[in-house]
Amino acid sequence: AVSVRGVSIGLISDTSSVSGLAVANPQGYTDPDFLTLGRAALTARLGELTADEATIRAITIRDVVLTLEKDASGKLNADRINDNLPTDKDDGGKARQTPKEGPSHTVTVQEFRLEGVKVRLRDLVGGNKGVVEANLPDIVLKNVKSDGSVDVLASQISGVVIGSVLEATIQ
Repeated sequence: AVSVRGVSIGLISDTSSVSGLAVANPQGYTDPDFLTLGRAALTARLGELTADEATIRAITIRDVVLTLEKDASGKLNADRINDNLPTDKDDGGKARQTPKEGPSHTVTVQEFRLEGVKVRLRDLVGGNKGVVEANLPDIVLKNVKSDGSVDVLASQISGVVIGSVLEATIQ
C-alpha cells in the first residue's frame, strides 16, 4: 500500500510537491514501511516541461528512509515489492502493444538534490537490535541532460543514487 499526506500543484509558484509518502512493507516483515519520503518537489513552468527541449529547474527529494530486510523465507522486501509491480506482459504472456514513440526530446534538470537519506538494514548484518543505519551524504547534480525520454533521465539519476546507497551501506 502507498499513502500520501499531501500533494501541491504549483500553477502559480511553478513548484509542485508530494509530502508524507509511505510505501508499506508486504506482510511478513517487521518494519511497517519499506520507504518513507518527507517531501519531493519539482520546479518548472508548464511551457518548460512541454517544449521539445524540456527544462526542469529543480528536483528536490528530502528526508527519505529506506528499510531493507528479509522475511522468514529469506526474501528481501525490495525483491518482493518488485515482484508485485506490473510488467510489460499481460496475463497471456504476450507482450503488450505499445504505441509508436514520437521523436526523442531533450530533458534537462538544472539541479537535482537528494537530501537527508537514511538506509536501514534490518537483520541483514547485525547491529543494535538487528538494525544498522547509514546516513547517505547529500547528492547534488547540476545540469543533468538526457537526449531521450524522462524515463532515460530518471534511469541516469537513479544510477547515481543507487551507487551512493551501496557505497554508504558497505561503509
